[in-house]
Amino acid sequence: MLKKIDGKWAIVSKKSNKPLAYYKGTGKPDEEWVKEQEKRIQYFKNKKESKMKTFREMMEAIKKWSDVKDRKLKKDASDVLKALDKGQVLGYSVEHDEFSIFDSERDFKKAQRDKRMKWIVVEGKVHYKKLVETHR
Repeated sequence: MLKKIDGKWAIVSKKSNKPLAYYKGTGKPDEEWVKEQEKRIQYFKNKKESKMKTFREMMEAIKKWSDVKDRKLKKDASDVLKALDKGQVLGYSVEHDEFSIFDSERDFKKAQRDKRMKWIVVEGKVHYKKLVETHR
């Protein structure tokens, strides 16, 4: 929508009435400029919406730890798994993209009741290197 703001012509949002693009020429902008700006605004609006849709689809696709493909995330999880005490469970919240350590499996299951957090148990093999003594 074209509107005059502080003496300058601008394309403004229909919802928030916020200026989205100012006309830099003199006088009222022609229809061609208005159409070009609206097309540009729609392009970025659609691009943002499609990125959010892709991110949501990716997050919703993670149902179990094996669905996670991010190598850095898996390495971080492996480092934490090595430090856990016996009986502790490492959980990952898909919703908040963060790890939490639970004192027991029972505590983890209790936390899973909150479906908004989308908790999954972090599983993985922890490889320990055996120390081999050599005598000389």
